[in-house]
Order: sequence, then structure tokens, then C-alpha cells
Amino acid sequence: MQLLIILLFLIIWLLIFWIGSISLEATGLERAIARFQALSALTGAGFTTTQSELIVEHQIRRKIISYLILLGNTGIMAFILLVILYTRVGVSAVSNLTVWAITVFMVIIYFSLRLGIINSLTDKMVLSIKKKNQGNSISRAIVLKHLGEHVLASITIEQHPKSVNLTLADIRSDYYIVNLLAIERDNQVLLNFSEDEKLLINDQLLCYLRKDSRD
Repeated sequence: MQLLIILLFLIIWLLIFWIGSISLEATGLERAIARFQALSALTGAGFTTTQSELIVEHQIRRKIISYLILLGNTGIMAFILLVILYTRVGVSAVSNLTVWAITVFMVIIYFSLRLGIINSLTDKMVLSIKKKNQGNSISRAIVLKHLGEHVLASITIEQHPKSVNLTLADIRSDYYIVNLLAIERDNQVLLNFSEDEKLLINDQLLCYLRKDSRD
């Protein structure tokens, strides 16, 4: 019975990890980075300074990571209590049904990974979340290169009521000084512009962002 409880705990832990990584990926992180950050938060292992900036400087990602850290710490304490309880009861309570349940679970996880089922489901869920949130933001940013305090990013202007009469002066960050390098519009590249340049829906902005030393 105790092993079944531990198995249930493991399933819940994996689901939390999966949902957390999907949520992070939906914010624009690469899948490998999203999974690493989710795993780091749940286990309390920590992450590199460069990657931590991708989380700290994004409001939604900070909230996701905060929940994962809280659930991770709670889960670790619960797991320790389960191990103590199982140790006191002893292994005599292990039944054939328990062994079969654990074996089937591990086989399902293994083949789901090998056959790409989990990645396929992840793709669909990330796409669904992005579609659901589409139109809730003025712009969508994709980090092309992140080197310490320097970031090269592509920002796309989204369909949104606030996008009307949007200008370059409205493109700003709380943590970075934003320098616009180019605007891609209707398959044309604009290199000459001012802060009063009016932005249009689907404009793609190539930006260089430098950490604001005044923070």
C-alpha cells in the first residue's frame, strides 16, 4: 500500500513538472530551457545566472517558477514523510499488484518518451495556450541571443486594441535599454526611423537590449 502511495506521489510530481514546463514554454522559452527551469525549481537545484535572468525579468515566468518552488518544497517534505512511514511499516506489505502497477507505469513512461508521444502532446498544449492568450498582449518577443546583460530579440506587434497609434517610443522594458536596429514590414526592411515612427500590426522589430545599470 505504501509503494502505491509513493507511486501516486511520483505521478503527481511528474504531472506538475510537465505542466510547469509547458507553461514556461508557452511564454516563449525553448523547450529544453523550459524543462530545465521547471526541474530546477521543483528540486531546488538552482540554475545559471544567464538563464535565471530569463525568468526574473518576465512577470508570468516568475509567477510560474514561484508556484513550482512552493510545490517542490512541499513535495519533498511529503516524500520524506512517506519514506519514513514506509520504513516503519516494512517491505512485507508489498503485494504483486503493487509491483505490477509500478512496472506498468515505468513502461508507459519509457515508451511515451521513445515514441515522442509526450513531445507531441506538449506541442499541442503549448499551441493551445498560445492561441488562448493570443490578443492579450501588444507584442510577442523571441530571444535570438542572450549573452549576460546583452540580448538580441525579435519583437512582433500583435493584434490588440492598444496597438493602434503605437510608436517606437512605446517599446520599452523595465530592465533593459531598448535599441531598435531594424523594422521588417511587408517583406521590406526599414533602417531609418524616429521614435515617432508609427508601428503596424505584424511589424517585426529587431532589437538590441542592454541591461539598465540604473536598476
